[in-house]
Amino acid sequence: MVASCIQILVGFSGLIGFLMRFIGPLTIAPTISLMALPLFDSVGNDAGIHWGISFMTIFLITLFSQFLKNIPVPVPVYGGEKKCHTSKFYLFQVFPVRSTSYPPSSIRN
Repeated sequence: MVASCIQILVGFSGLIGFLMRFIGPLTIAPTISLMALPLFDSVGNDAGIHWGISFMTIFLITLFSQFLKNIPVPVPVYGGEKKCHTSKFYLFQVFPVRSTSYPPSSIRN
């Protein structure tokens, strides 16, 4: 839970956007693979036992990443003159995925 809170704070701080200038997909993919491979045995065993949880996880990942990325979520915001109001926030666009159809030179600019 603490790691999740730290990840949320890092995401909202904009540090990820700053680091993406220096870190590319060729760095991220092997890093994620090396971190995930040791967990494969335990996850595979648990997924084989709990089919319902496995299918629900796949369904939610597909739903959030594909269909809910353009739907704004109302978030309470505190403003200087306005005491408290809601603002539309695209929650599922916080960490955008870059398309591979662009040439590499346009991604870095």
